[in-house]
Amino acid sequence: MWICNGRGDLIDGADEQNCNTRQCLDSDTKCDNYKCVPSEQLCDGTKDCLNGDDENNCKACFLRCDGECIPEHYICDTVVHCADGSDEHNCDQWECPDGTWTCSDGKCINMTSVCDSFSDCLDGTDEENCGNWTCVEGMWKCLNSDQCIPDDRVCDGFVTCLDKTDEFFSTCMEWVCPPDRWRCKGWSHCLPLENVCDGNYYPNGGCAYTNTDERNCEEWNCIEGYWKCANNKQCVPITKLCDGVHHCKDQSDEFQCDRFVCDKREWRCSKTKQCIQSFQVCDGVTECSDNSDEKGW
Repeated sequence: MWICNGRGDLIDGADEQNCNTRQCLDSDTKCDNYKCVPSEQLCDGTKDCLNGDDENNCKACFLRCDGECIPEHYICDTVVHCADGSDEHNCDQWECPDGTWTCSDGKCINMTSVCDSFSDCLDGTDEENCGNWTCVEGMWKCLNSDQCIPDDRVCDGFVTCLDKTDEFFSTCMEWVCPPDRWRCKGWSHCLPLENVCDGNYYPNGGCAYTNTDERNCEEWNCIEGYWKCANNKQCVPITKLCDGVHHCKDQSDEFQCDRFVCDKREWRCSKTKQCIQSFQVCDGVTECSDNSDEKGW
């Protein structure tokens, strides 16, 4: 059930009362029926406003069908988004946007999907002549095959290349971890920074076989967007503070939640003090563990 959605979900119509006084966030769009639509839902191809206001005047609207705007990357992508299939018609005349590759039948696929050992084109042309294919920026060519894989899959502790060369010891010894990765000691794998000192051990996100990412955590400074637990040994995302779930092993992420300030786009649950997105209040789904987000606006 949605508050002020113009439909009257409650028998007495209470969900549609006083909607003209409801205040939306500055970044939201208010529909004619007073419903508030978050900015990330504007021009996404789905009508959230009853009259479709959130899908009107979209600069990136290349096609309209069923009364909705179809984003450019949905056109000729081998997936039917329009009920009449018009987004997949005349693809031989469609010029694929930058960053995509054109199949022989005119369909568009992401450039990173070419020569990745999986056929994304219906005719399989994206996996032909790969011996002459140069992997695009951000991709790495497996040593004993013509397969291209994303850079962040090289030496990440999990085999991606069919020939397994992305995880060879010799490969990882020479591989330079990207700035957002941390090099494991002893095995040379590159681990996402958010996995360092997060309390999880291999194979649940830690360094393979050595678990060196969970050592000397007292000296580790949590990266931006993360918070250090009171035991000084673990980092957890700030978004998980006071959410009603214990993420710190010492449970300190749920201490003193009355002092924790929710983001301006968030709403604080009454008893648990956790923060949820404002548009999740009275949406018929319980996000607060105390159910306060569904007891009234």
